[in-house]
Amino acid sequence: TTNTLIGHLDFLTYSSWMKEVKFAQVNLAVERTIQTKYSHYQRDTEFLQTRQRHADLRAKLDVLKKRIHAWEKNHAKMEAATKNELEA
Repeated sequence: TTNTLIGHLDFLTYSSWMKEVKFAQVNLAVERTIQTKYSHYQRDTEFLQTRQRHADLRAKLDVLKKRIHAWEKNHAKMEAATKNELEA
């Protein structure tokens, strides 16, 4: 029974080791796929230009949002001041 137990433990150790190896192989394959796609996009000038244009448009949108917010805030203050003058 001792030999059977040792054999069983060896099998469990081997089985666990094989799972780790398979997991590492899958991780390596996924990592290679990601690297391949990333390098593909880094070499694609159209993609890079589109990405830059997207970033530029997002920056412009943020500026417009801030200006609109400032205008609305000032407009509300002026409206309140006008209302107070009319009530006085």
